[in-house]
Amino acid sequence: GSGEDANSHIADMQRLAEDGNGKYYPILTGHAGEIGTMMRSELKGPNISEFAFKEEIITVPNEYYSHPILEGIKGDSTQNPYDRLPTVTGFFATREKTAQKGKPQPEKILQAGYVPLYVQWQYGNGRVGAYMSSLSSGTGDGFSGSSFLTDPQGEMLIENIVNTLLPTTDIAPHDIDVVFSEDNYTTTMSIYPKNLEENDNIRIKIYDPGQNPNDPTVTPTTLFWDDTARVAFETKQAGVYTIIVEQIRKDNGGNDVVVASEELYKAFSYSREYHTFVEVDVIDAYMSDLAKAGLGKVVESESPSSVFSDMDIVLHMTYDPRMLFIIISIILFLLDVAVRKFKFKWIHEIIRDRKERKKLMEHKTV
Repeated sequence: GSGEDANSHIADMQRLAEDGNGKYYPILTGHAGEIGTMMRSELKGPNISEFAFKEEIITVPNEYYSHPILEGIKGDSTQNPYDRLPTVTGFFATREKTAQKGKPQPEKILQAGYVPLYVQWQYGNGRVGAYMSSLSSGTGDGFSGSSFLTDPQGEMLIENIVNTLLPTTDIAPHDIDVVFSEDNYTTTMSIYPKNLEENDNIRIKIYDPGQNPNDPTVTPTTLFWDDTARVAFETKQAGVYTIIVEQIRKDNGGNDVVVASEELYKAFSYSREYHTFVEVDVIDAYMSDLAKAGLGKVVESESPSSVFSDMDIVLHMTYDPRMLFIIISIILFLLDVAVRKFKFKWIHEIIRDRKERKKLMEHKTV
């Protein structure tokens, strides 16, 4: 705490320091030079000095071998794939933090000896990384961290740490905010212009992957509800879609003027087994070949049911039965010859013989 009225807030400042496991130092106006002295004394205090180390070899736990902060640093050793990391000197071990409710546990990515050197965890919607070392070239007691920071691998590590902690989304204010909502291969954009005036329009230019940059799909819209425009488009082709949202306003001459613009990118991909998008030309060619194979033709109509309106549902044909009767006569003639030749009996003859045999048996019994 600093300032002439710091004493009036001592209780509040002390409570804040205690909540952060820290210590409250009052600094009055005109005594800002004491801050450095207080910081040095704090580093030499028992709460900090027990975490100070002079020289240790950096190691990486197995589960973090592929972590982004180690990109480009991998060494050749089989026991420690990151043996190219320099030996760290003059550093303070990082205290483990307690994860926030619903957040993953802190990641102890770098170890120095038996203590954590760099720890990263999620805080709110962002990330926090903790690393602390001496920046001096030496204090006479061997406590120096400059050799690590000036080493090429150490510089790369620090750069990777910074890049990893940077936000993944643009946090700068924009004249137009766009929110994407995906449903399968349909994407809906909710567009929120900041300075919307009456009769303003929104124009959207969508460039499909590989599309000619001079031939975008232009989607104008004037649908506003609570100063919001909503536009849906389909992403059937895998790749990166470029989307340009423009806020259009009429000038005094009645010409369209772009008063705000936002360029965004939308990536879309899917596995081959989910590829159900067939080109219309391919379907037309297949149906045409299929119709020709069946001696038919492709009928193009907006009303499919009308195709059958003029169709005759009765199959008309003329048949000459003489050939059938000639074939039947020949078969019956050959059959009669075979019966007479081989003494075959017709069915009525077999029935007649059985009846006569039955009567004869009855007569003998009497």
